Amino acid sequence: MEDWSSYRPAHFVLYGPEVWFRLVERAHEFVGYWGLLGPLAGLLAAALVVAGRWRGALPLLALGWLFCAYGFFGRLYAELSWVGPWLAGVFLAQALLLLLALLRRPAPASTVARWGLRGAAVGAGGLLATLGFALLGPASGAGWPRAEVFGLHPDPTALITLALLPGLPGGWRRGLLALIPLLWLALSALHLQVLQAAWWPLLLLAAGASLLGLLLVGLRDRGAAPR
Repeated sequence: MEDWSSYRPAHFVLYGPEVWFRLVERAHEFVGYWGLLGPLAGLLAAALVVAGRWRGALPLLALGWLFCAYGFFGRLYAELSWVGPWLAGVFLAQALLLLLALLRRPAPASTVARWGLRGAAVGAGGLLATLGFALLGPASGAGWPRAEVFGLHPDPTALITLALLPGLPGGWRRGLLALIPLLWLALSALHLQVLQAAWWPLLLLAAGASLLGLLLVGLRDRGAAPR
């Protein structure tokens, strides 16, 4: 039996690029025109966070993770790999964490919409994650059936969630909510590298930028906290 150190990521991906991207297309076929609600939900969540109504955005984000858990991993990817149900459980856990964040007491009205630059950054990040990632498929020549959108596909769902987290209150809670999206993006980048998808570095770049943004927001909030 070979030593575990001899294994490479490619040994765990037992399918080729066409199989994976066909799975992306099947997610659209699975929901039909209802898939158009995904980008709209992502944009609405971003608008709510920028407006300081983060409690309205959390259920939308949770629904995106829930649909990914059930549709993409539980129904589609499970036919391709035994890992599907496990990943569905991870995405379901993230949906529950987002809903549990609703239990936090609302922030005082005086601190809800005082960000300025932070609000602009959150809005721009949400817009870029929602529309920019959806354009990767068409821009690569694969056409609109391979456009990945929030709620249907895991990568944009994780990206949009990370983009909006700096607009949420609560230091360590933001870190907890960011853990699964960050881990997923790192895993997905490795997966896409094996499949020779040209945009895999973008996932690592987005994850790094989101982590830096969360750290800066956390430091700023700590510095602004009353002594």
